[in-house]
Amino acid sequence: MAYETTHPMNSARSKNVRKMNEAARRVKLDDRLNSTERTYAGSGKWRTRAAATVTGHLEVVTGLDSVDSVQLTLKGSLASGFLTPALVSWSASGTAGSFWVHVYKHTSSSDPTLLDATVACTVEWEAVGTIADAD
Repeated sequence: MAYETTHPMNSARSKNVRKMNEAARRVKLDDRLNSTERTYAGSGKWRTRAAATVTGHLEVVTGLDSVDSVQLTLKGSLASGFLTPALVSWSASGTAGSFWVHVYKHTSSSDPTLLDATVACTVEWEAVGTIADAD
């Protein structure tokens, strides 16, 4: 939804038009992203972030139309030892605007081979991508 001004030289009116456009953009995003925190990252990109409980792997739906990059953080206190989550990573999903979170643990204290984690853990994620109708 774009608002046009008939007085391009009137800066106060132009500022109001920009505010109305930004408010309309926020309403559309609120409808799509629910409780996911989002901010404008610049250059047509949006940043969304939230936390998820993951055991092994989980597909995350970001509310974005496309995902360009993802940052993950393993949160919370975990019991010590090799059998707790050792690695967290992400991979592309076949669904637009989604990605997979993978949490791995070592096979045993004597075998560092990675397997899907069997302990639930909290992973905070942040994705940057585009939203086609946000302009």
